[in-house]
Amino acid sequence: MAQLFKADHGRRIELEGVGPAARPVDIDQAQTGFAVLRTLRIYHFEPPATIKGHAEEDEVFIVVLQGVVELQVRSEHWAFSDSRFTLEAAGKNGSVPCAAYLPPHAEYSLTPRSGADVAYARALPTESRSPAVFSTVPRRSGAGSQLLLDAESYAQRLRLQLWFAEANEHAADLAPGSHSSKSSETLVHVRSTRTRAVTVEASGLPGTMLDSWDTLGLAAGEEANLRLAARTSAMSLIVSAA
Repeated sequence: MAQLFKADHGRRIELEGVGPAARPVDIDQAQTGFAVLRTLRIYHFEPPATIKGHAEEDEVFIVVLQGVVELQVRSEHWAFSDSRFTLEAAGKNGSVPCAAYLPPHAEYSLTPRSGADVAYARALPTESRSPAVFSTVPRRSGAGSQLLLDAESYAQRLRLQLWFAEANEHAADLAPGSHSSKSSETLVHVRSTRTRAVTVEASGLPGTMLDSWDTLGLAAGEEANLRLAARTSAMSLIVSAA
């Protein structure tokens, strides 16, 4: 059955060199029972902190959901280890760099330039790709819905999508056709302009209203349909692994 994970905005995690940092979303395999998709964690960072981290044995997607950050990635797999990239939250208009891929053993340095919500998704691969930075390419997919970013084929095991939906006088699908897979384990994180604007239909969660910041967990083979209420808007981050 589908699982629902609630954010905890009071949770604080001690980070070396930074101190306590907010980590409202903290989902791992002990909670999901997933075999491949290891974690989804979303932090809130404030300047002038600089967060230094390591991919360890994992491949990692880093996604900016709010604000602006500067990111530097060091890896033996690419020639841009001295470069700094500005990543910012995706919007419905235009193309912006908003996400990065880290292969196993890559190191990174992230500096928020404003208050920033940053998501990290991890899976354990058997091979490496080069690091990469991804920009949004908004394209419409059904009434009111836009696929902002589709990084479905770059990583070995991780998959990433960002969707935006805006409903006018009638309800609309949020990320139509993207919440089912025969082989992937999936987490769908939802942000909405109204606290309870999205309804999910899924096994174990029939007609459940989602709060903004809720995350839906779907095991391989499970399906879900998310509907956005009229006169609201929402964004969803979808990470999966197989």
